[in-house]
Amino acid sequence: MGEPLLPPAPEPAAPRPAAPRPPWGTLDVALGLFGGIAAMVGAGLLVAAVASAVGLPTSGVVCRYLLVFVGDAVLLGAPLGVAVALGAATARNFGFARPRPRGLLLAVVVGLGLDALTLLYGAALQLAVPAVAERATAEETRQMAALDGPWPLLFVAAVALAPLAEEVFFRAFVFAGLAGRLRPALAAAISAALFAASHGMPASAPPLFAVGYACAALYRRERNIWAPIACHAAFNAAALVLRAVS
Repeated sequence: MGEPLLPPAPEPAAPRPAAPRPPWGTLDVALGLFGGIAAMVGAGLLVAAVASAVGLPTSGVVCRYLLVFVGDAVLLGAPLGVAVALGAATARNFGFARPRPRGLLLAVVVGLGLDALTLLYGAALQLAVPAVAERATAEETRQMAALDGPWPLLFVAAVALAPLAEEVFFRAFVFAGLAGRLRPALAAAISAALFAASHGMPASAPPLFAVGYACAALYRRERNIWAPIACHAAFNAAALVLRAVS
């Protein structure tokens, strides 16, 4: 028999998994938010009390990073507690699915682009409203002072733990919970606003809001939590490198 005139048709690509639809809703998200805030306040008071009892300075690197790690633990624990109470504590409900390599690459590019946007925002602010630009610089300096420590520890905290904890809380929990009851754009805006507010940096809120909104869009587009984590990690890593070289 002769060779076929046409090559065999390619096999159809495997369908992408459906977007996570967790069972928690707006009330559950509100309970998680208030519970998380209460837990953070209580944990902060406990760390301060223990530090005072053992003679550790509360401004020292041990106490500061202990507070950072406790905060990340609360961000992970609050939604997990809600999920356990609902009988829905599965990896899938929090978006832990196999990521697409292209999706991760896109997320990294978006994260670096957000760094460029942040630089443009700072330059525009300096030209238009110098007083607000000074406040933004002071906020960034205060935040970096709280993370002052060995570079390996700083990178673990800012590039690994913070993106994981914050994306699980603000995207897999808050955004996903709201998106099942509200329009996705509104849910993304609310989660981004909460994300920006959680940093306590009012003058830097617009670029932080942009980061939060972009991460929510990536979560919805890629249907897994690894994409916003990659975006967030790339944003933080580039910001640290830029600050170090400047």
